[in-house]
Formats: sequence, structure tokens, C-alpha cells
Amino acid sequence: MANEVIGDSGYLAFKKETTAGTAVTPNSYALLYEENLSTPINLNEIKPAVGNKFARFRVLQGQRQHGGEFTIQAESNTTAQVFDMLLTRGTVTGSDPYTWPLTLGANSNSYTVDVSDGNDVHRFIGVQAGEIADLYEENEMRWKVKVSGLKAFHGAEIASVAGAVVTLKTDGYSTTPTDGLVVSDLVACWDATDLTKQNFTISSLTSTTVTLSGSPTSISAGDMLVLRPATPSFPTTTPFLWARTEWRFSATDAATALTATHTPVEQGSTFTIRHGFKSDAGEMRSGSFDPTALARTIGDVDITVSKFFQHPDEAKTFLGIRKNALVIRCFSGSGTHEFRLTLNDIRIRRGGDKPMVKTGEVEYYELEYAPSYDASDTSAWDVKVINALAST
Repeated sequence: MANEVIGDSGYLAFKKETTAGTAVTPNSYALLYEENLSTPINLNEIKPAVGNKFARFRVLQGQRQHGGEFTIQAESNTTAQVFDMLLTRGTVTGSDPYTWPLTLGANSNSYTVDVSDGNDVHRFIGVQAGEIADLYEENEMRWKVKVSGLKAFHGAEIASVAGAVVTLKTDGYSTTPTDGLVVSDLVACWDATDLTKQNFTISSLTSTTVTLSGSPTSISAGDMLVLRPATPSFPTTTPFLWARTEWRFSATDAATALTATHTPVEQGSTFTIRHGFKSDAGEMRSGSFDPTALARTIGDVDITVSKFFQHPDEAKTFLGIRKNALVIRCFSGSGTHEFRLTLNDIRIRRGGDKPMVKTGEVEYYELEYAPSYDASDTSAWDVKVINALAST
């Protein structure tokens, strides 16, 4: 009898791909809180007039998509990697701490992402991020990451077994059913009758066959080959904290904001960094049921700040449409690790005219900013992650 599985037994792992869209075996484990990554297959329902009143005549394969969102703890090492999925990484400098400079360039790196549900592992390939937002649970900082991918492996049905060689079915979307698997991957053969499984590693692959490290017994057509969970090793670094997050403003430039006195802001002040896709589903070009590319468009940052109201200090900036610069610095541990978002030129879009008045409540400015390009700095915004990783 199958046992219920609790989400706490799962995990999320990722690794940068050498070639975008070609799977690798993830080995960096994030501290996961929730995820909803999935592969909608978008079946096409055919509904012609065929002499009866039934809702549909046939169902055909549609072009599928891969992606969703995950929320992880914002610790420095995995922070560097998820922002590497969103932005263009420059030359890494330093020696623990290493500084990863990330800017709005042509492309980001793509990653293979594994999601364990505690029993099996679901793999997403060619994954890039389109949006990352900060969240706080009490004092702990988290990242909510929205991603899209090119392919996925959710397991494959077995057609036949000959010794250690397992041939996989090629119906439905599985014309090349081993796509997404890697030599040395951990796999299992699930018996569809009694729900037992036998564990192996992959010795070699073709487009339709998997040679295992041993010969499965009592496994036959109709059973399943799946990726199985690894033994994860999770980061132990201290996460970024609200209590160690500083919002540094300047009326002149970003260099001044970097070392400016911290302006305490209220909880609920937040930012979202975007590097959008033409379509979150990817480019559904001819000849493939999966997206063939993730086409990038523009980048932007949404910033909302709640400031304690004492005097009309924001009104002159708001009414004059005056430039501010802002550097948000999130520190970890002894302070050597840091997430840093630099915004070279921000203008108050909304909320600088006055606080909102409500009886029994303290008055705050609720400010929404519009970041723009600063010609003198030749930059609009950038990210730096100072962490313990030399590379991925």
C-alpha cells in the first residue's frame, strides 16, 4: 500500500548547463519553501460538427510549455545562481568572498533544475528566470523566482527490458524519451503492479534506451523509469535578514548612495527585478512540441517603499520629478557576503505628494519609484552578489 508523502521530504536543486537546453545533473541544493513548476501539455480539442452534440470530436497533441515559480531562502550562494538565471554575469573577482557582477545583458545562463517530490525527481531543462522578487517571513529573506524552461523529464514508460538495457516507449511526446537524462543519473524502475522500485544508475544512453548499472527483475512493459532523489547537501550560510538590510538613498549619484547613511524603511518595502521573455511559454516554432527558445525582451525593477512621515521631504522630489539614486544592501553572517541592488536614477511615480490619513494609524509615505537610465553613469541598474562561489 502506498504511503502519503509530505512536501518536506522533497527538495530543489540546480546546475548551470554547458550548452543551453542540454541537461546536466544538478548538485546545488536550495532551501525550498514551495514550488509549482509544471508541464502543461496544452491539448488541442477538436470540435467540428459531426452529427452529434458531444463536446469534442478528438483530442490532439498541443505544443507544451515548462515552468512556474519557486520560493527559496535568500542565502548568498544560491542567490548568486538564481540571479545568474536572470541576468548576464560578468567576470567573477575576489577569493571568498567572490563578487558576481550581474547586469541587464543579452542573455542569462540556463540551468537544469531538479524537483524531488520525495519519491521521484522531476527535471526541467534549459531553465531561465524571468522575474525575481524579495519576500520576508518575519526576519528571514526569501526569493520568489519565476522561471521558464525548454524541456522536462517526468519519467518514461518502459517498452521492454533485456538484461540491463531498458527500452522506453516513444508514444505521445516521448519521441526521444531519454532526452533530459544524463549518464550517472540516479534512476529507479517502478513496478506498476506492486509499486515497488529498484534503484540503479545510468551507464549509457541512446535516444530510446537506457543501460543501467544492473539488471532489473520482474520489470516489464508498462512499468516506469524515473529519476530518483539524491542525498542533498544544503547550504549552511546565514540567510539575508530584514534586520541587516539597508536602503541607502542619494540625491546625486549611485556612488554616493553606496556609502550613504541607511534610511530605515518600513516592512512591506519591496522590489521585483524583471528580465522578461517575449512569451513565458517560450517560442513555439515549427517542428517541435516543445519551445525552441526563450526570447528575452526588456528589463525593469519595481520598487515600493514605505517611509515614516514627519515632514514634506518627499514632496519636493516628487513634484520636481527629481533624481534619486538608491542602493539596497542585504548582508549575511559577518557582513562579507552581500546582495546589492544599485539603481542609478529613480523618480517617484506615485505617493510623494502626501501620506494617506486614516484614524488610529501612523502616517507613512507609500512611494512607488520608476527607475530610468542614467546617462552620466551609463547605467540604469545592476546587481552584485558577494558570496563563497568562484563559479557554477
